Amino acid sequence: MKNTVIAFLLLSVLACSHSEFDDVTTATIGAGGGTVSLADGTAVEIPGGALSRDTEITILRSSEGTWFGGDLSAVSPLYEFRPDGTTFDKPIVITLAFSPELMPAGGDIRIMTAPAGSSAFTELPAEMVGDNRARASTLLLSNIVVANKPSSCHGNSPCNDGNACTFDDRCVNGQCRGTPYTCDDGNVCTNNVCDGAGGCSFPPNTAPCNDGNLCTRNDTCANGVCSGTPFTCDDGNVCTNDACNGSGCTFTPNAASCDDGNLCTRNDTCANGVCAGIAFTCNDGNVCTDDACNGTGCTFAPNSAPCDDGNACTSNDTCSGGVCRGGSSSCCSPGPETNCTNGIDDDCDGLIDGADPDCQSTCVPIPEQCSNGVDDDCDGLVDYEDPDCVLMECTDGCPYGYGCFPDNYCHSHCEDGAPDYDESASDCGGADCPRCQAGQHCFSGFDCASGNCVNNICQ
Repeated sequence: MKNTVIAFLLLSVLACSHSEFDDVTTATIGAGGGTVSLADGTAVEIPGGALSRDTEITILRSSEGTWFGGDLSAVSPLYEFRPDGTTFDKPIVITLAFSPELMPAGGDIRIMTAPAGSSAFTELPAEMVGDNRARASTLLLSNIVVANKPSSCHGNSPCNDGNACTFDDRCVNGQCRGTPYTCDDGNVCTNNVCDGAGGCSFPPNTAPCNDGNLCTRNDTCANGVCSGTPFTCDDGNVCTNDACNGSGCTFTPNAASCDDGNLCTRNDTCANGVCAGIAFTCNDGNVCTDDACNGTGCTFAPNSAPCDDGNACTSNDTCSGGVCRGGSSSCCSPGPETNCTNGIDDDCDGLIDGADPDCQSTCVPIPEQCSNGVDDDCDGLVDYEDPDCVLMECTDGCPYGYGCFPDNYCHSHCEDGAPDYDESASDCGGADCPRCQAGQHCFSGFDCASGNCVNNICQ
């Protein structure tokens, strides 16, 4: 420590050249503060807010030099801090390193400061840090000398060691020594410094610390307060409440509303950490359709299940096109096959509707289809010659069996090119459309022009 201060004084008085220094360090310190140090432990600690702009702080060390002045003496090594005369907005802390063997016997360490080129020294209150470091706080960076003070007292008499940071000063072995008082605010986030006037200052530091919160990490001091970065507990499950309980993450099941991703459930709710809903039932009350939910809503697909058409005179009734159709007659009263579209063997010859030759030469009236070139309703008029085919605009509403086409007119569903729910193939079969030709799909002979359906193919 004595060597460091002497360096300033000698440089100021003797004007040593830059080449005489054997250790130099420079660092740019800004408003956020920082530390500049040499390998021997000599350092300048500058807190945040002490500087208003970036400043280059330099420490220079020389291995040789001796100085004597007044009642002070000091020996090498020598140090200098630059820029001389820098004033800070907050106290900085200068730590000076020295070798105990270089300190003259019978004296105390004093830290003196004076402007460059001047010998008008004033003393900085200092405290020892360990066996070979002394620390002082100041607002002004200038030449400093660490010197030994010759013995000036005897016995055990009271004295004044000139250090405002000690009390109960007494002579001990010819040296005036005081008991240092402790500056300690109990805050690890401040440096405890004696201000040299019998008081303390506590500049904030940026040391690692522990904020006592196990739900934070990377705890660091800032502005005199220890705080950490909170970490997030998140298991990605909406059915748990995520929290940190001081020792780790917890994920407590809740009963929140949720979405189980299944469009065939309703009232989805969390239970035991899992989202589930109540399945809803699709049912159109028709045994001739298979009811299901396809993820977007209910579907009712026609099936070929056995059924009962309500006619006691038919047996082996089967679903076709979503309708229950009667099978063979069991109580038939012979009569002419005059109704060729009722699904009944009217003349008891075992042939039904279009499968009966009686229906082959007879016009079986159905609604005029308007675009198939056939007199469907047996009135002698074909397609748009028939008044029944006056097209209705879609804006007037389309009647049952008709749909709105791109021309904005209502056309029969038997001309839309698709196998609708009551057709056995595209635009043929069923109750309303023309009979299907050979090779087209059928449910029964009624669907085919030939009246003969084998393995669901018109013959």
